[in-house]
Amino acid sequence: MKLTFEKIKAIVNGAARITEENGVIHFCRFTDAQEQMYKQTNDGFYQKTLATAGIRLEFTTDSRRLFMAARCFAGSSRTYFNHDIYVNGEHRWSLGGNLKGADGIAPLTVSGEYDLGDGDKTVKIYFPWSVGSELISLELDDGATVTPVSHSCKMILFGDSITHGYDTVNPSHSYASRLVDALDAFAINKGIGGEVFRPDHYFQ
Repeated sequence: MKLTFEKIKAIVNGAARITEENGVIHFCRFTDAQEQMYKQTNDGFYQKTLATAGIRLEFTTDSRRLFMAARCFAGSSRTYFNHDIYVNGEHRWSLGGNLKGADGIAPLTVSGEYDLGDGDKTVKIYFPWSVGSELISLELDDGATVTPVSHSCKMILFGDSITHGYDTVNPSHSYASRLVDALDAFAINKGIGGEVFRPDHYFQ
């Protein structure tokens, strides 16, 4: 069972906007106005707005099988990336790679299939802070339950590289991810490596 765009939207934490084009889902942590501001003022910062720092999928399910495919592209000065997959709070797998190959830096599609085990469980998939990641497919067993995870508060994180996620190999280990988990929050990470204080643009 491939989850629909509407089901995916219901289980996303950390996105200011979610769009779909040709069946591929893109997660945006900045508003369109914020992205355009960076595009007009700093190309490097604009590229970093495309990284999926702080984006995660969180849901409970009785599915045994999980299949995921994502297309990753440049979103910072780093080319390595991981999607961390947790089951009932335990880090079980990382789906990742490196955009840098023999022919230079290029988008990369990654996929994996995983056995979640029997019974109901809570699944969290942390998306990369270092690159942008578009979701091609998320599949569960036919007829499986999918219930969004609720949170006790909401927050926005502003900052530079440490908030963005530099240089954690696993996105779930970043300062921002650990803070969001500790506070049980729905949170949007607005961190940009190298950023300065910009209060006139933050709330566009």
